[in-house]
Amino acid sequence: YTWLGRNWKEYPVEGEEDHLFLFGFSRGAFAVRSLMGMLYHVGLLDLRGLTAEVAHKRAYRAFYKGYVKCRDKSKWAYDKKGKEPWPFFKGDKGRIPIEFIGVWDTVGQLGLPRETFFLWCCGLLCLFTPNKYKFHEVTMHRLVRCGRHAIAMDEMRSTFQPVFDRKVAKQVLDNLASQEPLPDVKQVWFPGSHGNVGGGLLDSGLSDGALKWMIDEAAVKGLRFDEKLVAQIRPNHHGNIYTSHNVSIYANLTHYPRSMPPIIPENLEEPIPTQFEYIHSSALARSNDPPINDAPYFPHISMRNVGDSHKVMIRANKIYNATHVYLWPGVKYKITAEGTWNCYANYGTGPEGFSGNCLQRPVGMNMAVALGKCQFALRKVSGNKEAALPFVRRHDALPWYSVCGMVACGGTRDATARAEFHEIIGIGEGTEYTSEKGGYLFCYANDTWGAYIKNKGNMELTIERLS
Repeated sequence: YTWLGRNWKEYPVEGEEDHLFLFGFSRGAFAVRSLMGMLYHVGLLDLRGLTAEVAHKRAYRAFYKGYVKCRDKSKWAYDKKGKEPWPFFKGDKGRIPIEFIGVWDTVGQLGLPRETFFLWCCGLLCLFTPNKYKFHEVTMHRLVRCGRHAIAMDEMRSTFQPVFDRKVAKQVLDNLASQEPLPDVKQVWFPGSHGNVGGGLLDSGLSDGALKWMIDEAAVKGLRFDEKLVAQIRPNHHGNIYTSHNVSIYANLTHYPRSMPPIIPENLEEPIPTQFEYIHSSALARSNDPPINDAPYFPHISMRNVGDSHKVMIRANKIYNATHVYLWPGVKYKITAEGTWNCYANYGTGPEGFSGNCLQRPVGMNMAVALGKCQFALRKVSGNKEAALPFVRRHDALPWYSVCGMVACGGTRDATARAEFHEIIGIGEGTEYTSEKGGYLFCYANDTWGAYIKNKGNMELTIERLS
């Protein structure tokens, strides 16, 4: 912000001023989106001709008083000695236009996990000093002439859940009703994890795809690139997907699939006015032609007609079993499970799981149940619904080791880093379910995080469309 205030140039003729292009990946993406929000709410101070020290002090005052505290300019934008108001570009509002914002996989946390046992104190920091540990703006405002967001399909870490601008959907519908120009915003899904989309990994095949897409989009808006360097970018939908959710500290964190549109040709990137989320062509290409070490990859399972069914084996030792079935919103499905698996000290259970009382349960299981009650109290007191204690089953209201399902229809975060949760289904031997929002179905045993490696056995899951 300080650099921009010292270097921005405007000209008498509208449209001849500097053109501002903002780019960022991960937390850098949230940084440029926060800068966008500050420019919208506060405006851009004219810091030309000031010393670096004075410019930084004014910029910080604009950030804290104007952006964080949302105070009027008359309360802070003046010289304390002479009460002389500070100059802004573009008059008092100072809203300079932003030609283009291009971001890769915006994440919704400032490096403070809200759910882990040994780091849940970070959640208390978020609770007691929320303004310090949250982002203040995520919306693509009207001063942004073009916005592009590349999102990773395969990132599972809950602390890396993306932040969408789903207010765009309402804005699109409002503009259609009022005949106003539509916002030029696209949020596009790419194959790969967080690093596969934003770059920085040894295998750059997937990230080159997201990079080339962003370059092409920015070039349409007038940004020039070195053609010799662009020619070195070689997208490859067969690139390796690097996952980090099972290594280092992330092995102790919770994991959630991301909520994405179905990987079908109808959702390819096209100029459809009422749609703002798309899948990239590389995602469909990888689905149709997966690499040998990652097959199948989101295969298309239609189930568009009443009576259509699909069978899939779910393993007890997997945190998530992808069924590759997309449950459409408002459609009723019947989901049944058959088989047995061993999940604790060779206790064999069926799909309904183990629901014995405290005298029938092993000592370790009783201790986990007690911790579950403590976790419930912790979440209620702190207001942090993600605070988690170790050895607690994933869904305390459902039986141990019962077959559970998750419809990936949430999995995003807002500016305060609070999560939108997926839909949870207690399947057991069988249930009928209608999804409210729709999403891909994932199934698993109701065990504790980090304990799946000891589990054995499989269940056969049958999904049938009823309506």
